[in-house]
Amino acid sequence: MQNSPQNVGAGMPGGPAPGGPEDPNKRACDQCRMRKVRCDKDWPCSNCRAANRACTSTGIGQRPKEARQRVLISSQYERKIDQLESRLANIEQLLKTLVARDLGPGEPARLQVYVPSPDVPDSGTVTSMGDFDSGDEETADGGDSGLISQTAIASEFLAHAVHRTSLHDAHPSVDAAVTNLRQLVQLQGSRSTNNGPRFPRQLPLPPGGLCKLPMPPIEAVVPLLKALNSGTASFFAFGMTLVGIEDFSSLCRMIYFPTEDFPQAIFAIVNAGLFDLFMEECCLSDDVEKRDKYEAYAKMARANLETYLANLPMFLSARIENVQALLLGTQYAIDVTRPSVAWHLNSIAAQLCQTGGFHRADVASTESARTKQIKGILFWQVYSWDRGLSLRMGRASVINDGDITIPRQFDFSGFPLLEKPTTPKFWLERATLQGQIYIQLYSPAALAVHPSELGRRAEELAVECRRLAVEGKKAQQEAFAYLKQINSSELVDVFVQGDEVQFLATLTLVYRAIPAPPGSPSRFSNECLETARQTMRRHKETVALLKKYGAYMKSIYVHRNLMLAPFAPFFVLFCHIVETLSGDDLGMLQEFVASLDVLRDASETAEKLCRIFQVFRDVAMVYVEAKSQRRDDQNDVPMGNQLDAYLSQLGFMPMEGQSMPQAVPPTTGDVLMPPGVGSGPTTQMEAWFLGSRSMFGLLEEDLGQIDPMGWMPPPSSGTM
Repeated sequence: MQNSPQNVGAGMPGGPAPGGPEDPNKRACDQCRMRKVRCDKDWPCSNCRAANRACTSTGIGQRPKEARQRVLISSQYERKIDQLESRLANIEQLLKTLVARDLGPGEPARLQVYVPSPDVPDSGTVTSMGDFDSGDEETADGGDSGLISQTAIASEFLAHAVHRTSLHDAHPSVDAAVTNLRQLVQLQGSRSTNNGPRFPRQLPLPPGGLCKLPMPPIEAVVPLLKALNSGTASFFAFGMTLVGIEDFSSLCRMIYFPTEDFPQAIFAIVNAGLFDLFMEECCLSDDVEKRDKYEAYAKMARANLETYLANLPMFLSARIENVQALLLGTQYAIDVTRPSVAWHLNSIAAQLCQTGGFHRADVASTESARTKQIKGILFWQVYSWDRGLSLRMGRASVINDGDITIPRQFDFSGFPLLEKPTTPKFWLERATLQGQIYIQLYSPAALAVHPSELGRRAEELAVECRRLAVEGKKAQQEAFAYLKQINSSELVDVFVQGDEVQFLATLTLVYRAIPAPPGSPSRFSNECLETARQTMRRHKETVALLKKYGAYMKSIYVHRNLMLAPFAPFFVLFCHIVETLSGDDLGMLQEFVASLDVLRDASETAEKLCRIFQVFRDVAMVYVEAKSQRRDDQNDVPMGNQLDAYLSQLGFMPMEGQSMPQAVPPTTGDVLMPPGVGSGPTTQMEAWFLGSRSMFGLLEEDLGQIDPMGWMPPPSSGTM
């Protein structure tokens, strides 16, 4: 008679459970489960045999399975998933394009460039103005689709030329150069007009409004404010002076100890100031614990500022505090590399200034002396940003010089930090020059005039540039002496020195428009080349000062001095190297890119800037090496012509007399070149300006696929 399960116990050998050795549902027996001991799942199990008890497995004591709940995903992660899907779709389309390009010899070649359809809506639709970025650089190229298509065409020419010549075998790194340049072209062609959150750190607006948002603790703010009142000339105090704020402490009291409702603009001013204040202290402090605290408080103030900017009302009154808040928002947007946001905020500030008559002498005559002074400071600061951003964005200025009737000067009397130096006068003259550079040399109307007229304008502006260069040097020396006298922060010195780098880059744009003398091997004038080299040397000196500071000050320098306008000196030297194979200038270009390694940690955008410059540095190295070693090889003439044509279509200067239509092979399928491309100095200068500016437009794109360091050969001693 067989034993039932109830009689199974000691004395019986262990064996497989009734379900069989392959039963996937084997589980611990009831006795082991109730006693919470380990069961070997034999039948009977070792525990039941030792205790001489029945070994059963009926599921007693097992917790019933509960239905799993659906995990809710926030809208933020849904948008990220949508972005991943969009990127995968782009990759799929690019792969299809590459397959289509690898056609047989007898098949017609057609150029396919993928541009995402603007009609496809983003599934992560939200209604807040602050949840979307207008695409920081969506109009930075002025909608120049012609440049995008031309660069794509030239990329195809270069790719075919590489494989048709012996240069491909001698220099495999040329393939990598083609790949990196083509990726830049594809990024230009597929740039979206919606790059995601405009203010990614904004907080949900709580019930009760901005005043209910958490602020940095007052215990951390008071000691810093006391240090300010002691007269320290800090970088923070410098920024407050530029927007005419005399007593920041009283504004903080309005926020921390409100006795009545305060304007939202005051909330923005205080948080913008606290952000700069904490970040400066973070840079200067040697105490790691303090640095971490200051950085955390700065992030809190930054989130509050972004929340204010994201919820700006459409209509604002022309009050002083509103203009101050917008100016600080503009400054912040520049410091985080969002020029289109900066343009938007500064344009609103300009409208308020014009509505309130900040720029009119008749209105100023009816106001108190202090009010008139503050309004004048604000207007000229708005004017300065307007001119600089106009050149950066390729757009006409918002403020017309003919509407201004107040004296053309900053009046900082009563503001000790800028009361004596002549630097503010120099800033205003530089801003005026930047406006004239765009209007007379680089606006669409200017680029349509005859080259001789453009050259005449450039010569006139060059006279003004030379005068300003002398005044700027004098102003800088006075500023350094005065800052040393008042025991200012070292960060202010860095700011003043970086200001010279920006001015030299602006001068390069003017000298670029002056034709080279007859017989010159380069299309750039000697003055243009020398100014570009001087900018590189000054940049190198400034970076040496920045090494000991944290990411914040590095980002200030990169965003305000290298990226506020297209960094013309780099592209001038790059083009000069392509034309003349200059080893000295190639060495300077290499030193410049190497110096950017110190600034990589400044911000994500700084890292992207370094990566783009590395691509062009690497291309210049390959180009010089290839051309120098195979200059006498007639088989490489087509390769040289095609590479020149490619760089021409990027806007980086063909050789004199070379015409792009002549470089177009007869097997280009349905692709037609626009008439007149590369046919004259004016067109070439336009392409150069648009090309250099469009490279900065790529800083909002994902450059993770570009790896310029992975393929470069070690530099030869002759080029360093």
